[in-house]
Amino acid sequence: MRKLQILGFLCVWALICLGSCFAYPRAKTSYVNDFVFPTEDEHVIPPWQQYSNEHSSQSRDLKLAKCTDFQLDNASGNARLIFISYKKVEDPLQSLKKALVEELNLPELVVSLQVVRSGKNRLVFELPSALDALFTLNSYCNRYRDRNDLTYEIISVLK
Repeated sequence: MRKLQILGFLCVWALICLGSCFAYPRAKTSYVNDFVFPTEDEHVIPPWQQYSNEHSSQSRDLKLAKCTDFQLDNASGNARLIFISYKKVEDPLQSLKKALVEELNLPELVVSLQVVRSGKNRLVFELPSALDALFTLNSYCNRYRDRNDLTYEIISVLK
C-alpha cells in the first residue's frame, strides 16, 4: 500500500510537471538580429543637437549666406537694406543708429541713411551709395561671425 501511495504521488507530480510545461511555455528569447537599423535616407538628429538654442550653426550659416547675396553692380546708386530687431524696441531707427555707431563702427552712415518704410520691429532704410551698403553688410557679417547672440539682423533688398 505504501508503494502504491508513493507511485500515485509520483504520477500526480509527473502530470503536474507535464501540464505546466504546456500551460506556461517559456517566452521566446529575442536576439540582436531583431533590431532594425535606420535607413540612410532618414535624417536622425543626434541627442546633443536636439536641444540647441535658437542660434544653431545651421541657422547661422543660412544668415551668413544672406550676406553674400548683395551684388554690387553700380556703386553710385542708392542701396536699400532691412534692419530687423528681435527685441521689442520702441523706435527701430534708434536701434539701427545704435547698432551702426556702437557695434558696427560706422558712425558716418548715421547722418546719411534715409528711412523708406518703418514697422514695429523692422525698418527699410536707404544708403546713398551701394558701397556704404556693402560696408554695412560686411561689418555686420564680420561681427556676426564673432558673436552668436546678436539681437538684430541686416539683410539686403533688391529694388
